[in-house]
Amino acid sequence: MSLENLTEFVNALASRGSDVAQTARLRRGLSNDDPSHIGMLYCPICSGYSGMKLDTLYFESTVGKELYSELVKEDTLGFGRTSRQKPLEYSDPSLFRLSCVNCPNTFYVLVYKNETGPKLLNFSVRGGGVATPNTPPLVRYYLEQAYKAQSATAYSAALTMYRAALEQLLEDKGFNGGLASKLNEFESKVVARTAPSWAMRQDAEILTVFKEISKSHAHPNELKRLQAIDSQFMSKVQQTFASLLRDAYELEPRKEAANAKIAAALAKAKKKANKSK
Repeated sequence: MSLENLTEFVNALASRGSDVAQTARLRRGLSNDDPSHIGMLYCPICSGYSGMKLDTLYFESTVGKELYSELVKEDTLGFGRTSRQKPLEYSDPSLFRLSCVNCPNTFYVLVYKNETGPKLLNFSVRGGGVATPNTPPLVRYYLEQAYKAQSATAYSAALTMYRAALEQLLEDKGFNGGLASKLNEFESKVVARTAPSWAMRQDAEILTVFKEISKSHAHPNELKRLQAIDSQFMSKVQQTFASLLRDAYELEPRKEAANAKIAAALAKAKKKANKSK
Protein backbone atom coordinates (compact mmCIF):
# COMPACT_ATOMS: atom_id res chain seq x y z
CA MET A 1 0.00 0.00 0.00
CA SER A 2 1.59 3.29 -1.12
CA LEU A 3 1.18 6.07 1.45
CA GLU A 4 1.87 8.71 -1.22
CA ASN A 5 -1.66 8.25 -2.54
CA LEU A 6 -4.53 9.91 -0.64
CA THR A 7 -7.03 7.08 -1.16
CA GLU A 8 -4.56 4.40 -0.06
CA PHE A 9 -3.45 6.53 2.90
CA VAL A 10 -7.04 6.86 4.13
CA ASN A 11 -7.55 3.12 3.64
CA ALA A 12 -4.35 2.55 5.64
CA LEU A 13 -5.90 4.47 8.54
CA ALA A 14 -8.47 1.69 8.76
CA SER A 15 -5.85 -1.08 8.73
CA ARG A 16 -4.90 -2.99 11.87
CA GLY A 17 -1.58 -1.16 12.06
CA SER A 18 -3.27 2.23 12.42
CA ASP A 19 -3.50 3.67 15.92
CA VAL A 20 -7.00 4.89 15.00
CA ALA A 21 -8.12 1.32 14.24
CA GLN A 22 -6.32 0.01 17.32
CA THR A 23 -8.27 2.42 19.54
CA ALA A 24 -11.51 1.27 17.95
CA ARG A 25 -10.59 -2.39 18.46
CA LEU A 26 -9.70 -1.82 22.13
CA ARG A 27 -13.05 -0.13 22.72
CA ARG A 28 -14.73 -3.23 21.28
CA GLY A 29 -12.69 -5.42 23.61
CA LEU A 30 -10.68 -6.90 20.73
CA SER A 31 -6.97 -7.64 20.76
CA ASN A 32 -4.61 -4.87 19.73
CA ASP A 33 -2.75 -6.29 16.73
CA ASP A 34 0.28 -4.18 15.84
CA PRO A 35 1.83 -5.16 12.47
CA SER A 36 5.26 -3.83 11.63
CA HIS A 37 3.86 -1.13 9.32
CA ILE A 38 0.69 0.21 7.69
CA GLY A 39 2.12 0.87 4.22
CA MET A 40 5.14 1.89 2.16
CA LEU A 41 6.77 5.26 1.52
CA TYR A 42 10.07 6.21 -0.14
CA CYS A 43 12.68 6.92 2.54
CA PRO A 44 15.65 9.15 1.54
CA ILE A 45 17.85 7.66 4.24
CA CYS A 46 17.16 4.05 3.22
CA SER A 47 17.30 4.98 -0.50
CA GLY A 48 14.24 2.83 -1.12
CA TYR A 49 10.63 2.13 -0.17
CA SER A 50 10.24 1.24 3.51
CA GLY A 51 7.41 0.28 5.81
CA MET A 52 5.97 3.08 7.96
CA LYS A 53 4.47 3.10 11.44
CA LEU A 54 1.71 5.63 12.09
CA ASP A 55 1.19 8.08 14.97
CA THR A 56 -1.88 10.30 14.77
CA LEU A 57 -1.14 13.84 15.94
CA TYR A 58 -4.45 15.53 15.11
CA PHE A 59 -7.43 13.60 13.76
CA GLU A 60 -10.76 15.17 14.66
CA SER A 61 -12.76 17.06 12.05
CA THR A 62 -11.22 15.88 8.79
CA VAL A 63 -11.51 12.15 8.15
CA GLY A 64 -11.57 11.47 11.86
CA LYS A 65 -15.20 11.54 12.96
CA GLU A 66 -16.73 9.76 10.01
CA LEU A 67 -14.01 7.16 9.62
CA TYR A 68 -13.95 6.48 13.36
CA SER A 69 -17.72 5.91 13.39
CA GLU A 70 -17.25 3.35 10.60
CA LEU A 71 -14.45 1.63 12.50
CA VAL A 72 -16.63 0.91 15.53
CA LYS A 73 -19.60 -0.50 13.58
CA GLU A 74 -20.63 -4.00 14.63
CA ASP A 75 -19.99 -5.50 11.19
CA THR A 76 -16.43 -4.20 10.87
CA LEU A 77 -14.99 -6.06 13.90
CA GLY A 78 -13.33 -2.82 14.87
CA PHE A 79 -11.29 -2.27 11.74
CA GLY A 80 -11.70 -1.78 8.01
CA ARG A 81 -14.25 0.18 6.04
CA THR A 82 -17.32 -1.60 4.68
CA SER A 83 -19.16 1.26 2.99
CA ARG A 84 -17.41 2.98 0.07
CA GLN A 85 -20.44 4.67 -1.48
CA LYS A 86 -20.24 7.80 0.63
CA PRO A 87 -16.92 9.66 0.41
CA LEU A 88 -15.24 10.80 3.60
CA GLU A 89 -15.74 14.44 4.51
CA TYR A 90 -12.73 16.76 4.85
CA SER A 91 -12.92 20.12 6.61
CA ASP A 92 -10.16 20.99 9.08
CA PRO A 93 -6.64 19.63 8.42
CA SER A 94 -5.40 16.44 10.06
CA LEU A 95 -1.77 15.77 10.93
CA PHE A 96 0.02 12.41 11.18
CA ARG A 97 3.56 11.22 11.83
CA LEU A 98 5.08 8.28 9.95
CA SER A 99 8.21 6.57 11.27
CA CYS A 100 10.39 4.40 9.04
CA VAL A 101 10.74 0.86 10.42
CA ASN A 102 14.30 0.56 9.06
CA CYS A 103 15.91 3.83 10.16
CA PRO A 104 15.31 6.88 12.41
CA ASN A 105 13.71 8.95 9.63
CA THR A 106 10.35 10.62 10.28
CA PHE A 107 7.68 12.02 7.96
CA TYR A 108 4.87 14.46 8.71
CA VAL A 109 1.67 13.98 6.69
CA LEU A 110 -0.94 16.70 6.29
CA VAL A 111 -4.42 15.93 4.95
CA TYR A 112 -6.46 19.01 4.11
CA LYS A 113 -9.08 20.28 1.67
CA ASN A 114 -8.66 23.14 -0.79
CA GLU A 115 -10.97 24.49 -3.50
CA THR A 116 -10.43 21.43 -5.71
CA GLY A 117 -10.86 18.76 -3.04
CA PRO A 118 -8.88 16.78 -0.43
CA LYS A 119 -5.08 16.79 -0.65
CA LEU A 120 -2.27 14.85 0.98
CA LEU A 121 1.19 16.31 1.61
CA ASN A 122 4.09 14.40 3.14
CA PHE A 123 7.40 15.86 4.25
CA SER A 124 10.51 13.95 5.25
CA VAL A 125 12.56 15.33 8.14
CA ARG A 126 15.60 14.24 6.14
CA GLY A 127 15.90 15.76 2.64
CA GLY A 128 17.71 14.41 -0.40
CA GLY A 129 14.91 12.77 -2.32
CA VAL A 130 16.00 9.58 -4.06
CA ALA A 131 19.72 10.44 -4.08
CA THR A 132 22.04 7.62 -3.01
CA PRO A 133 25.28 8.15 -1.01
CA ASN A 134 27.47 8.35 -4.15
CA THR A 135 25.10 10.43 -6.30
CA PRO A 136 27.02 13.43 -7.76
CA PRO A 137 26.35 16.73 -5.88
CA LEU A 138 24.56 18.52 -8.74
CA VAL A 139 22.31 15.53 -9.47
CA ARG A 140 21.60 15.29 -5.72
CA TYR A 141 20.68 18.99 -5.60
CA TYR A 142 18.13 18.70 -8.41
CA LEU A 143 16.66 15.53 -6.89
CA GLU A 144 16.22 17.23 -3.52
CA GLN A 145 14.42 20.13 -5.21
CA ALA A 146 12.25 17.61 -7.09
CA TYR A 147 11.42 15.83 -3.82
CA LYS A 148 10.35 19.06 -2.10
CA ALA A 149 8.09 20.00 -5.01
CA GLN A 150 6.67 16.47 -5.23
CA SER A 151 5.94 16.42 -1.48
CA ALA A 152 3.86 19.58 -1.93
CA THR A 153 2.05 18.01 -4.98
CA ALA A 154 3.64 20.58 -7.32
CA TYR A 155 4.17 17.81 -9.85
CA SER A 156 5.00 19.93 -12.91
CA ALA A 157 7.67 21.76 -10.91
CA ALA A 158 9.00 18.42 -9.65
CA LEU A 159 9.23 17.06 -13.19
CA THR A 160 11.26 20.10 -14.26
CA MET A 161 13.76 19.32 -11.52
CA TYR A 162 13.79 15.61 -12.42
CA ARG A 163 14.48 16.71 -16.01
CA ALA A 164 17.51 18.71 -14.88
CA ALA A 165 18.71 15.79 -12.74
CA LEU A 166 18.33 13.38 -15.66
CA GLU A 167 20.25 15.61 -18.04
CA GLN A 168 23.08 16.05 -15.53
CA LEU A 169 23.18 12.32 -14.77
CA LEU A 170 23.46 11.35 -18.44
CA GLU A 171 26.18 13.96 -18.96
CA ASP A 172 28.06 12.60 -15.96
CA LYS A 173 27.88 9.15 -17.58
CA GLY A 174 29.35 10.36 -20.87
CA PHE A 175 26.27 11.04 -23.03
CA ASN A 176 26.57 14.18 -25.19
CA GLY A 177 24.47 17.10 -26.45
CA GLY A 178 21.15 18.38 -25.16
CA LEU A 179 18.73 16.14 -23.32
CA ALA A 180 17.02 14.98 -26.54
CA SER A 181 20.39 14.00 -28.03
CA LYS A 182 21.43 12.27 -24.81
CA LEU A 183 18.21 10.27 -24.74
CA ASN A 184 18.55 9.28 -28.41
CA GLU A 185 22.10 8.08 -27.77
CA PHE A 186 20.97 6.25 -24.62
CA GLU A 187 18.11 4.52 -26.46
CA SER A 188 20.31 3.59 -29.44
CA LYS A 189 22.91 1.99 -27.18
CA VAL A 190 20.27 0.11 -25.18
CA VAL A 191 18.69 -1.26 -28.38
CA ALA A 192 22.13 -2.17 -29.79
CA ARG A 193 23.07 -3.64 -26.39
CA THR A 194 26.18 -1.48 -26.26
CA ALA A 195 24.96 0.61 -23.32
CA PRO A 196 26.73 0.36 -19.94
CA SER A 197 25.64 -2.56 -17.79
CA TRP A 198 23.86 -0.25 -15.31
CA ALA A 199 21.66 0.98 -18.17
CA MET A 200 20.97 -2.51 -19.48
CA ARG A 201 19.72 -3.63 -16.06
CA GLN A 202 16.89 -1.08 -16.06
CA ASP A 203 13.24 -1.90 -16.61
CA ALA A 204 12.03 -1.70 -20.21
CA GLU A 205 9.73 1.15 -19.17
CA ILE A 206 12.64 3.41 -18.32
CA LEU A 207 12.73 5.05 -21.78
CA THR A 208 9.01 5.85 -21.59
CA VAL A 209 9.51 7.55 -18.23
CA PHE A 210 12.59 9.40 -19.48
CA LYS A 211 10.69 10.72 -22.50
CA GLU A 212 7.83 11.91 -20.31
CA ILE A 213 10.33 13.71 -18.08
CA SER A 214 11.92 15.33 -21.13
CA LYS A 215 8.51 16.85 -22.02
CA SER A 216 8.22 18.56 -18.65
CA HIS A 217 8.73 22.08 -20.06
CA ALA A 218 5.38 23.84 -20.40
CA HIS A 219 4.23 24.63 -23.94
CA PRO A 220 1.02 26.41 -25.06
CA ASN A 221 -0.74 23.14 -25.86
CA GLU A 222 0.67 21.15 -22.94
CA LEU A 223 -1.45 22.52 -20.06
CA LYS A 224 -3.98 19.65 -19.95
CA ARG A 225 -1.22 17.05 -20.09
CA LEU A 226 0.68 18.73 -17.26
CA GLN A 227 -2.47 19.08 -15.15
CA ALA A 228 -3.15 15.36 -15.60
CA ILE A 229 0.11 14.34 -13.91
CA ASP A 230 -0.78 12.48 -10.72
CA SER A 231 0.88 10.90 -7.69
CA GLN A 232 0.92 7.48 -9.36
CA PHE A 233 3.05 8.72 -12.27
CA MET A 234 5.31 10.69 -9.91
CA SER A 235 5.82 7.54 -7.85
CA LYS A 236 6.89 5.76 -11.05
CA VAL A 237 9.38 8.56 -11.80
CA GLN A 238 10.74 8.29 -8.27
CA GLN A 239 11.12 4.51 -8.50
CA THR A 240 12.85 4.84 -11.89
CA PHE A 241 15.42 7.25 -10.50
CA ALA A 242 15.91 5.14 -7.38
CA SER A 243 16.72 2.07 -9.49
CA LEU A 244 18.91 4.04 -11.91
CA LEU A 245 20.96 5.70 -9.18
CA ARG A 246 21.39 2.47 -7.23
CA ASP A 247 22.74 0.64 -10.29
CA ALA A 248 24.77 3.52 -11.76
CA TYR A 249 26.41 4.90 -8.61
CA GLU A 250 26.30 2.13 -6.02
CA LEU A 251 26.27 -1.34 -7.62
CA GLU A 252 28.30 -0.52 -10.74
CA PRO A 253 31.31 0.99 -8.86
CA ARG A 254 31.33 -2.00 -6.49
CA LYS A 255 31.26 -4.39 -9.44
CA GLU A 256 34.09 -2.50 -11.16
CA ALA A 257 36.14 -2.48 -7.96
CA ALA A 258 35.58 -6.22 -7.49
CA ASN A 259 36.57 -6.92 -11.12
CA ALA A 260 39.68 -4.77 -10.74
CA LYS A 261 40.62 -6.66 -7.58
CA ILE A 262 40.18 -10.01 -9.35
CA ALA A 263 42.21 -8.80 -12.35
CA ALA A 264 45.00 -7.61 -10.07
CA ALA A 265 45.05 -10.94 -8.24
CA LEU A 266 45.19 -12.87 -11.54
CA ALA A 267 47.97 -10.64 -12.84
CA LYS A 268 49.93 -11.17 -9.64
CA ALA A 269 49.44 -14.93 -9.81
CA LYS A 270 50.50 -14.98 -13.48
CA LYS A 271 53.60 -12.94 -12.72
CA LYS A 272 54.52 -15.27 -9.86
CA ALA A 273 54.00 -18.33 -12.11
CA ASN A 274 56.26 -16.84 -14.80
CA LYS A 275 59.00 -16.21 -12.24
CA SER A 276 58.89 -19.82 -11.04
CA LYS A 277 59.53 -21.19 -14.57
